[in-house]
Amino acid sequence: MGTNRFNSSDKILFMVSAVDGKGHVFALLRPEQSFIFELHDAKGNLIKKTDLGLQNSQQLDVETIIKELKIARPYLTDQQLRDYLPIQLHIKHQGVRGQLNYLFVPDNYFVITNKGIYTLDLQIRAWVQKTNDQYGIVVSPPVRVEVEKN
Repeated sequence: MGTNRFNSSDKILFMVSAVDGKGHVFALLRPEQSFIFELHDAKGNLIKKTDLGLQNSQQLDVETIIKELKIARPYLTDQQLRDYLPIQLHIKHQGVRGQLNYLFVPDNYFVITNKGIYTLDLQIRAWVQKTNDQYGIVVSPPVRVEVEKN
């Protein structure tokens, strides 16, 4: 199958890279908060996620995490709180740019009951170096691929 179409039983892999090609530092968040994904059938109906799919598509609310940190550590400045955020999010500064990373098998993440072509919309959240001394969470532009159930 081509790179824009996967079988629902295929392992989908991804690679992270900067649009401008510069050597930014990337790190993925915990797997359950790294991805935003939805699967739609040919009529545009949303396909239900399995329990595993739900576990691995949790919302990420950075502002709530910072508020909780302010309560737990009131002595930290706003900049110190933001610097502490990667530890709170369990981010490890691993360079993931340029290597293939496992995403998921669609059959494991969605309840796909009928044969056909489905549309998978996916975004990745990553911890990225924005400037020389500033880091933050960015969300990738959406990627759309087809998933075929045989």
